[in-house]
Amino acid sequence: RILKEAFYIAKSGRQGPVLVDIPKDITGTLGEFTYPNSITLQSYKPTIKGNPRQIKKLCEALICAKKPLLYIGGGAILSNAGEDVRELAHRTGIPCVETLLARGVLAHNDENLLGMLGMHGSYAANMAVSECDLLVCLGARFDDRVTGRLSDFAKGAKIAHIDIDPSSIGKIVSVDFPIVGDLKHILVDMMIELSTYNSEHIAEWKAYLHTLAKQNPLTYTDSTDSIKPQWVVQKIGEMLGDKAIITTDVGQHQMWAAQFYPFSFPRQFLTSGGLGTMGYGLPAALGAKLAREDKHIINITGDGSILMNIQELMTCVEYNIPLVSVILNNNYLGMVRQWQSFFYDNRFSHVDLSMQPDFIKLIESFGGVGFRVECKEAFENALKQALAAKKVAFIEVIVDRHEDVLPMVPTGGALHEMILHKKQK
Repeated sequence: RILKEAFYIAKSGRQGPVLVDIPKDITGTLGEFTYPNSITLQSYKPTIKGNPRQIKKLCEALICAKKPLLYIGGGAILSNAGEDVRELAHRTGIPCVETLLARGVLAHNDENLLGMLGMHGSYAANMAVSECDLLVCLGARFDDRVTGRLSDFAKGAKIAHIDIDPSSIGKIVSVDFPIVGDLKHILVDMMIELSTYNSEHIAEWKAYLHTLAKQNPLTYTDSTDSIKPQWVVQKIGEMLGDKAIITTDVGQHQMWAAQFYPFSFPRQFLTSGGLGTMGYGLPAALGAKLAREDKHIINITGDGSILMNIQELMTCVEYNIPLVSVILNNNYLGMVRQWQSFFYDNRFSHVDLSMQPDFIKLIESFGGVGFRVECKEAFENALKQALAAKKVAFIEVIVDRHEDVLPMVPTGGALHEMILHKKQK
């Protein structure tokens, strides 16, 4: 019964892990196992349907808003509401921004999508949040990497927060339209209320945001002398697109993957988000391959992160699980190095990883295959060979050591105070 309760709690409401503590005397005892077909907990009954009056008030506000914005969070994926979010966006034409954990809810080329918001979000996305008059949060938690300086977050906007976890609503920001419930159910009700929505009155707002996107797109300065990590991510996307599922660890490579990979569907991007878990990428890729044998699984990682759970290579080899880890090797703990460069006057401490293992010999010692890439021309062939090998594989790409993730909102800064270019010293 307790195991049934644990899975019920884990998979309902705000989904997440549940700890079941099983004493040793129980694990060492033989007995009959009977698993209940269903379970009811009197003390745990998540709200599924949203309050109709609040939904109606929000939709009335949306109809009147001149600068509305949909802020899409990871809850849109957890609630399997991706298609519903797309339908709402397409039916209304309201511009959208995504959090890191919502990448793929809208396709990368969706005309309504302004990109990712937050500390390393796109210029247009962050400016849209800063200048909107109605911000509708769909299953997100207003974490600090998204909001920047709270006092300036969506300063001139009314805020709606839709979430299945009542404790999240109003926790970080004050909201004008609190709606507790399952996002998928609430979106169905919203689309009924917005069936006659006409987007003509927000045409000027949309045109303005598209102008911002054209003026300051996500970009980087390419080089003939070195491989830029953004180029690697773009090349993987060009070659594999929606045929791949991308996992990452944590750091610069994680942000470059979120910024530059052409995501097309929910759960195409698996990353640990705010948990900051270096070492997440390889076991996540392992699980993704077991779940989706029809997809190529690419773990985009760094030379620091890949070492955190390196023993999982044994699992991949033992169970013949073919996946590819693309190691963007800059011989640094890159994101920490970037912060020390930007905000600590290049006083580098414990970030140099020059004394690292030979990754090709390392993967071969486990029983996999490895490729080292030091020029652009070699990368496409290496990826093709790694996928064809049908084994766990490393592609170690020697990238520009000093490349930074931009834009960047500094700690304590507001979203509109983005660093767009690194200052030359």
